[in-house]
Amino acid sequence: MNRGVVPSYFFKSSSNTTLTLLGFVNFQLYHSINVKYPPILDPRLEALAAYLYALSRYFDNNHRASVEEPQVVGSSSSEQEQEESNLRLAQLQHQLSVNEPGTLMHLVQDASNEVEEDGATRDC
Repeated sequence: MNRGVVPSYFFKSSSNTTLTLLGFVNFQLYHSINVKYPPILDPRLEALAAYLYALSRYFDNNHRASVEEPQVVGSSSSEQEQEESNLRLAQLQHQLSVNEPGTLMHLVQDASNEVEEDGATRDC
């Protein structure tokens, strides 16, 4: 055997050993916090998490835009952007499989009501 050349069976057994060790460590970590290993992934919960993440990004982006650029009252471009945004949200809501289909639109409507109230407050 040549010096400096590592046989291929070494990598196979090494990767198996590494995976076994990693599985054992994960098992111990999960049990130390009283969680079952391997974790059971619920697709509905994953969809809800993605839904919540998208919603939080939407509100964060709207908040940043309103703080950075105060909107001019009666601006047709901002109204068009709002309509496009509402349309996109409705499309995303239709794609998600959640049990309460109106939740996102109610939250968006509540947020727009808050923005309108803020505009009315600024006008006073």
